Parts: sequence; C-alpha cells; structure tokens
Amino acid sequence: MSTSEPGFDLDNTDLVPYIQQAQPGLLPKPAPDAGPKVAIPVRLSPATVDALKQLAEQRGIGYTTLMAQIVDSSVAEMTADDQAMVPLAEVRRAIAQLAHRNSPAA
Repeated sequence: MSTSEPGFDLDNTDLVPYIQQAQPGLLPKPAPDAGPKVAIPVRLSPATVDALKQLAEQRGIGYTTLMAQIVDSSVAEMTADDQAMVPLAEVRRAIAQLAHRNSPAA
C-alpha cells in the first residue's frame, strides 16, 4: 500500500526515525466533539509500535490515540490550501526544531 507521495511506501519504509523525532506534547488533543470514529486495520512494524507506545506514554495517552492525532495532523497539513491557516502542531514542531538547532552544544 503506497501513499500518493512518490517514493514513500508504507510497507517498505521504516517509520521509527520519524516517530522518534516527534516532540511529546506538540500535537494538539482532538476536540471532544470530533464526531464518530472509524476503526481501520493498520500494519506497522513492531519497532514502530514500540516507539509509538513510548511517545504516547510520555504524553499520558494511549498509543492509538497518538496515532490518530498524528494522522489527523498530517492529513490537515497535506490537504490545506495556500490560504489555510497553518496547524498549531506544525508551528510548534517548527519552533522546537529551530530551538534545538540553535541551542548551544553541551
């Protein structure tokens, strides 16, 4: 199964490095009135699931909740047009990355 993005094959891409780069607390919690959810099967490597569980534990949420937040945030970003507002999660992620790059080496 591939996404529409060229060169990105979920079945053959190790997602662990991407997940490990995530900053806990940067993704917004979904609104309580988000409506009904649809359960779908997703196949991930054991290492990816372990990384998700560790990050979710740091945030005090379940790993499937974190997965939903990551997917929701990514879909919102990928489907936003040029006039749309930037998702807060992306602003926070960019600020955290800039702060990390500009922090003095220990």
